[in-house]
Parts: sequence; structure tokens; C-alpha cells
Amino acid sequence: MKKKKSKKGIIDYILTLVSIVLAGVMLFSGYKVFSAISEYIAGKKEYDSIREEMILPKNDGKKNDVNTGEGQEDDGYLRFDYDGLMRVNSDFKCWIEIPGTVISYPVVQSSNNDYYLRRTFTGQYNVGGVIFIDYTSPGDLTGQNTVIYGHRMNDGSMFTDIKKFLNPSFSMENNEIRLYRSDGIFIYKVFAAFRTDAFSDCYKTSFYGDTFAAWIAEQIARSSIDFEIVPTAEDKIITLSTCVGSWDEYGRHVVMAVLTDIVQFDD
Repeated sequence: MKKKKSKKGIIDYILTLVSIVLAGVMLFSGYKVFSAISEYIAGKKEYDSIREEMILPKNDGKKNDVNTGEGQEDDGYLRFDYDGLMRVNSDFKCWIEIPGTVISYPVVQSSNNDYYLRRTFTGQYNVGGVIFIDYTSPGDLTGQNTVIYGHRMNDGSMFTDIKKFLNPSFSMENNEIRLYRSDGIFIYKVFAAFRTDAFSDCYKTSFYGDTFAAWIAEQIARSSIDFEIVPTAEDKIITLSTCVGSWDEYGRHVVMAVLTDIVQFDD
């Protein structure tokens, strides 16, 4: 005659099984957290290294001037080894800097919007990816609306800081975005900042007739802050976009800015 399992034995078995499952979940979660932290560190090291190698010392951009102290008065702008950046990645298009934030990164462009989502500037797999231009936008910044994407990272890197433009006190002190190219520094002023979703028409890059002016008015009306800047239909615009957070799959923070000046250096 077979003995029936006691209630206590069944309960102990279930508790053991649950403990094993929970231990497995905790181990997997710990692995995911460790992997994410490792990738954050690896990404930071890569971009720190790129800045150190590709951003030239102040003054006139010649490395030997750092030793002599000679050169032009510091104008606040960065100088780059553009040839060096192109050698590292031929998809390089410009360098973005936003004063008042940690944003200072190379910008690339591919034939699609998926390639650089999980690749760094050097092509290494990383959750932080790299800042990239929408494949439908001209990479030379000549489009009416050049859309630029970047991740919102938990460590505050990449495009996390663009949400600061939704803060009036920050926007009053910081309203400039700089895109550095070998042919000049493209200076933009923010005219709209808002929260939207991934399906918004703010990502539109092609316009016909007078639709561009109407579209600009719609974006200004969405803005959380009145920047008192109204671009015209002849202006060039950039749209910076990042995710709101993992808790909102389609939420986006968007900052839009208009080209106001191109600074060119003397040879």
C-alpha cells in the first residue's frame, strides 16, 4: 500500500519550488543590472576617450599652444580633429554640445534608424548607443527639420538632459545648441520644448508649399514654455528627441531649435 503524502510534505515541496524560482529570478535580475551598469561604464569610458583624443586644446586649436600659452583668446567654442573623427567612424556628421548640460557627443547617421540604437560611436554593442540623425534628414543639416535622436540613460548621459528645457529657470539661462562641423559651428536657439509621443508630427522632415510655416506654429503652440522665438518658413530647424523613461514606452521629450548663426574660423 502506497503512503499518502502528508499536507506538510506537500507544503514543504511547494515552498522549496517557489524558493528555487525566486532565487532564479533574483539571479537573472542581478545579472541584468550588472550588465547594464557594465555597459554604462564602458560607454562612458569610450566617450571620455573620444573627447580626450578628438577635442583639441583651447586657444587656436593647435596642441603645442597648450605648452606655450600662446594663441587666440578663448572664445568658448570647442575645436575638433574632424579627420580623426571620420577615421574612427565614416558615418560621423557633426558634434553636438549643449552648454549647461553634460551633452557633448559625436553625431552619426546611418541608412536606417535601428543601426545605432545599441552601438557606440566605435561600433561596440552598448545600451547607450550614440546620438544619431534620422535617416530621412539630410546629414549636412540643410534640411528644413533635421531630427536627432539620443537615449535617456539612468546615469544622466546621452540625451537625458534635454528635459531640462522644460524647466523655465533653466531655459532662461541656457538656450543655445551647438553643432560643430568642419565647415563651421551651427548655432541654434530653442523655440519649443514639450512632452509628446513617438507618433507626433514633430518628427516630420519633408514639407510642401506653406505647410512648413503652419507646422512651426503648431509646434510652438505645444511648447511648455514661451521662448519668444518664432522661426520663419525660410529657417532651418533641428528637433532633439529622447524617451521619457522605460515606464512610458511611447513617451518622448522633444526640444526644437532654429539655426541663428554659423561661426566660421579663420584659417
